[in-house]
Amino acid sequence: IERADYVYDHHHAWTHTDIVYLLANGQLRPEEPLLAGVRLDYPWLGHVFQAPISYLLDQAPNASYLLTNIVWLLAAIVLVAEVVARLGGGRLAQAGAASWLCFAVNVVGHGARRLAPHALVARYPVWGDARYSPWIRKFGVFVQTMFGIGLFAAALYVLTRAGDDPP
Repeated sequence: IERADYVYDHHHAWTHTDIVYLLANGQLRPEEPLLAGVRLDYPWLGHVFQAPISYLLDQAPNASYLLTNIVWLLAAIVLVAEVVARLGGGRLAQAGAASWLCFAVNVVGHGARRLAPHALVARYPVWGDARYSPWIRKFGVFVQTMFGIGLFAAALYVLTRAGDDPP
């Protein structure tokens, strides 16, 4: 992880690292990292989550997020597979759900965009939004999407168990 220079130099990672450091330094309402003096109007719950992890691991947030992203990815896969099992799905359905979690939102558009000539892709924007396909790509970037995916998977799991627990 330390040798991946492109991770450290990625602008987006530094932006989110700044938010974590602002919170760690006691700013309860952090500023916009790219515009000093302007309050952050971006959801930053994931940064509150990341700050103590970075502190405990003694790593900068733009390095420790890789570990937390792997944990969130594995947790989301396990939780989604368990939700499918609780809803009556077999092993194939569980594996399919985990696969679609990693490679969905627009796996066809993503594949076509990769295979088509660049001039065609640039001229005709019918391939879908590259920012969301495939989802597994998001687990390598310092953003809060993985925090949300993991929490959503956990909420689904809790909802599927709600009928099992006696009052």
